[in-house]
Amino acid sequence: MPFEELRSGFAEMLKHGLIADEKHWKDLISLDSISVKNVSTFIINSILVKKKVTDEDPFEIGIRKILNFGHTIGHAIESYFLTTEKPLLHGEAIYMGMLAEAHLSFAVGYITASELDEIKQGILPFYQPISISKSIYPNLFEWLSHDKKNVGKTINFSLLTSIGNCVFDIKVSDEQMVQALDFLGEL
Repeated sequence: MPFEELRSGFAEMLKHGLIADEKHWKDLISLDSISVKNVSTFIINSILVKKKVTDEDPFEIGIRKILNFGHTIGHAIESYFLTTEKPLLHGEAIYMGMLAEAHLSFAVGYITASELDEIKQGILPFYQPISISKSIYPNLFEWLSHDKKNVGKTINFSLLTSIGNCVFDIKVSDEQMVQALDFLGEL
């Protein structure tokens, strides 16, 4: 498997820890690098986290929506970059989405500054920051307006209430979304 694909999948594993299993998160961020040997030990736990959530809500009408953490902004970033000469792998866009949506979790008062910092410090050693220019914000908002989780024109997010816990169908202001994108630009 190419390293880039392994790293892409690792973003989903990090997400599983962030939304439902703090120990899994801590185990993953304690790794010194992403390799098949390092990651393979934790794959089954990620599968079990996802299985538990999907078994509880097979039709994505409730708790299963937490699997979308990082994907609302992440999909907008991924969609935008697919229109450029340098498309991103899914996991590259999703790690950016997780950072932005962790910032939203902080902005609405669900997580503390220290939890946001732990998430940032846990993710960034494994990924190169991707430049998000303010000039693409209108494009990202356009992609956000088409997200599958929206209700009418309202953009819905799955946000963390702590590391290992997530809630869904959360609305945030446009200003908070801009601040989350600015947070990415500062990385």
